[in-house]
Amino acid sequence: MDRIIEVLKDRIGEERLNHTLSVVEEALSLAKRHKAPEDKVKIAALLHDFAKNLTLEESLRLAKEYGLKLDDVTITSTELIHGPLGARMVKEYFNIGDQEILNAITYHTTGRENMTTVEKIVFLADFIEPGREFEGIQIIRAKALEDLDEAIFMALDSTISYLLKKKSIIHVNTVHARNFLLGKRLGENINEKA
Repeated sequence: MDRIIEVLKDRIGEERLNHTLSVVEEALSLAKRHKAPEDKVKIAALLHDFAKNLTLEESLRLAKEYGLKLDDVTITSTELIHGPLGARMVKEYFNIGDQEILNAITYHTTGRENMTTVEKIVFLADFIEPGREFEGIQIIRAKALEDLDEAIFMALDSTISYLLKKKSIIHVNTVHARNFLLGKRLGENINEKA
């Protein structure tokens, strides 16, 4: 773990590392609360922003080198590309083959339908870590302690609302994640009907 932190110091800088360490702390707290594998949660949370500080040009170049197939929305933003690119990079750099860890890194920004508990925890920990402050976050933080799905549903609603106000692109994974959780509430698969 010390090796990963040393690499991160050089790679993402001190400010992003402080955010990352807050995400790790939040993720481990949620893992304990929801009985998730702490080792997987810790690694995924620690490496979730591995590709965050790259420019869009650098990200696209590396994605091409790694042979990543990215959709037309993902290639427009470092916010979207850093998840899948980061997962691919840490797979190579740290020889991580655990797909659940890699998926948690890949989808920590957009979410996706039918996330595992590890994926949910990393997604939420990044969203609610103590350094983040916006209207409604305290409610989502409280909900995360009792119901991961409901907290994620609230986080996705918050994200979609924010992106709509900014007139920004909303990744289809985010919509599918929300619809999947809504379908679970209603006892049906909404994404299959869409």
